[in-house]
Amino acid sequence: WLGEGTPADFLHVSAEIGIGAALVVDGKLLRGTRGFAGELGHVPVRPEGPACPCGGRGCLEQYAGEEAVLRAAGLGPGEDRVGLLAERAAAGDTDARRALRGAGTALGIALTGAVNLLDPRAVVLGGALSRLAPWLLPALERELTRRTATPAAGVTVSRLGSDGPLLGAAHSVVRAVLDDPVAVAA
Repeated sequence: WLGEGTPADFLHVSAEIGIGAALVVDGKLLRGTRGFAGELGHVPVRPEGPACPCGGRGCLEQYAGEEAVLRAAGLGPGEDRVGLLAERAAAGDTDARRALRGAGTALGIALTGAVNLLDPRAVVLGGALSRLAPWLLPALERELTRRTATPAAGVTVSRLGSDGPLLGAAHSVVRAVLDDPVAVAA
C-alpha cells in the first residue's frame, strides 16, 4: 500500500523505547496467538549480560535499545537525542560510533535467529533505527553474514523513516475496514 516494490514477505524491525519486530507474510501481519509476536527486544544476545526488566538476562534491548545506545554514547536527558546521536556519529564522534557499532552487532545477533528461522525475503529497519542505519548496518550485516545458514536476507532501510510503524498501524485499520465494511458497521 505504501510503495511499489515492497516485498510480500519481510521482517520489519523498529526501535524507539523498546525494540519490536513485525513479520509480514503474503502481505499480512503475523500477530501471533496472543497478539504479542515480534518482541525482538527480549531475545537474549548475551545470556551472561545484565538483568532485563522482563526477567531475562542479556536481552537485545540492554545493548541496542534507544536508552542503552544513548547511554553508551554518553548522551544525557534532552530533546531529540536520537538526532543528536546521528549528528555526532556523522561528525566522527568515537563514543557515538562505538555505541552504534555495538548496537548493530547486538541487532545482527538477534536477527540471525529470526532470519535462520523465518527466511524472510528482506529485513527492513524502521523507526529510530532508520535514522541511525548508516552506522548500524555495517556491524549488523557482518553478524548476519557470519551467522546465517544461507545467504542472509537483504537489509534495507524503510522509505517511510521513523513514521513507518505508525503508518503501518493506521493502514492496517483502514485495510480491515475496506476488506470487510459490513463487519465494522455492525
